[in-house]
Amino acid sequence: MSLPKNIKAQYVSAFFSGLAESSKDKAHEDYKDSWAPCSKEMLEQVIFHFPHDDNEHALVRLLQCQLLVLSEKAFQLLLHLSRGAKDPEIGKLNVWESREENSAFNATPKSLSNNAINCVRGRAYIALAKLFFENEECAFQNKEALDYAINDEHPAVKMSALELICPFLNYDEDYAHIKFLELCNKEIRVSCGFQAYYFFNQGFEGNYRNKYIQLVLCMLKSQYEDVRKEAARQIYARWFFNALFEDELKIVINGDKVLRSGCASVLEQFLKEDKYHDRIGKIEASYETLLNDEDKDILREVGGCIRYNNYWAKHNSSLLFNFFVKSKSAIHCINYLFEKLKTIPKMPVGMSDSLLVLVRNFVDIDKKDETFDARNMHIDNSSLLSVLQRIYDEATEDEDDDSIRTCLDIWDELLNSEIDTAMSSLKAVDSGLLT
Repeated sequence: MSLPKNIKAQYVSAFFSGLAESSKDKAHEDYKDSWAPCSKEMLEQVIFHFPHDDNEHALVRLLQCQLLVLSEKAFQLLLHLSRGAKDPEIGKLNVWESREENSAFNATPKSLSNNAINCVRGRAYIALAKLFFENEECAFQNKEALDYAINDEHPAVKMSALELICPFLNYDEDYAHIKFLELCNKEIRVSCGFQAYYFFNQGFEGNYRNKYIQLVLCMLKSQYEDVRKEAARQIYARWFFNALFEDELKIVINGDKVLRSGCASVLEQFLKEDKYHDRIGKIEASYETLLNDEDKDILREVGGCIRYNNYWAKHNSSLLFNFFVKSKSAIHCINYLFEKLKTIPKMPVGMSDSLLVLVRNFVDIDKKDETFDARNMHIDNSSLLSVLQRIYDEATEDEDDDSIRTCLDIWDELLNSEIDTAMSSLKAVDSGLLT
């Protein structure tokens, strides 16, 4: 404290940063035994001893880390930073990926979230949100902070406003939903924020359903791809849970890749979770549609569900798997299937018939689709042979002549297809496969 107030700004920032990260674990070994946390009084003396204009980043970080132990004076300083700090500059980003431009207007929701935690006003509001969660009275006494955050000119700060609204879901749901909807109407990209799903999940179940329907319809028309994808996610989820968006579901399932990808991500989530058994039958038609999508990424995402245990535990898993073996997706996810089947203690009933359909499927695709060459498929030899051998062994043990014949038919189909994997595996026949 004997240092002059006008020392170089980088030294002050270093003091603030050190106090923010202060812990016994970070202390030098020679000083750990005598280490003690800085007192509240000393923290505040350091904070208010030095000027703040050129040290706002380090200062807001210190306040964020130590806020719960500081005084009303420090709290007011945080409020001042949230409203009056120079950073971030209007229209600009503090952090962005090399493939992006430094433009807040064109930034993705993810980029805005990254900037929210890397700018002074954004971090100040996030620090306030932490305090609001801890102190209901403080939250209601400082509700105007929400309005300042929502009306901030920078979209990254608006993204931090989402965190500031979250505590009010615990205190006043109506107020929280009103403010969330207001925020999204001012900055549509906030609808993709991490905490937004709390509001959507509650909003579609209560008095604000119609307003959330309108919000999703606005999202569907957005210029931002991530927002349109989230709209598709919401449409699929609310159709599944709330019987809403019947007409819009057809639009997104058959829309461009962005919309179809949004649906696919929700569908994958439903299939890999041990939930929704009473209504999982609703997804059958859209599952079959997306299994035959034109985009390889979507085919892999939806088809890849077969590697999850909960997929096989669904009451309609036999029907779902029947869709899979006949689909385009099977070609891109066949290794997922073989790897999964290797881990199942007992092969499901009818698996040999399903695999025969699968093999005939990609052989047929090879004949009809000029862009697909089955000979270039890279099926893992050990997985393929292991699965076939297991099915054959189990059929032999059970004296299941039909399955044995099907296994032999599968092998014949593979050989006739001229797939490299099958041809390179001929030696395995002589060493005991299917004998």
